[in-house]
Amino acid sequence: MNKTNIFFITLSLVMFSTLSQAANPVTQLKDLGMDGEARLYDVMCANGKGTTIFQPVGPALADEVEPLAEDAEIIELDDDSGIDFKAESKPRVCTAIGGGEIDCAVYKDIDTAAEAVCKTLG
Repeated sequence: MNKTNIFFITLSLVMFSTLSQAANPVTQLKDLGMDGEARLYDVMCANGKGTTIFQPVGPALADEVEPLAEDAEIIELDDDSGIDFKAESKPRVCTAIGGGEIDCAVYKDIDTAAEAVCKTLG
């Protein structure tokens, strides 16, 4: 084989792999990190629509947060404090649905939540 044939074979393999990936749009999920007590994710659906979802984390979930009283005493907690926090086994994921309302549901994992949000976007 000469150099020209090797070049064309390599070029055709690259084009084939690129076109086959472009033909299969998939849901993309990007972790945006923490913001307060929520982990943010950017979701880009296969149909081209996108949104941001968030997962409340920590002992205080989004609908259970109460403001701290101004005269409240703040104490430092250590391992001997007796407070035991266990994370949920399945993630609770929320998304803003408009009008300031938040829709939350529990999913098997964050990928399943992203797929469900994409289905609601249409």
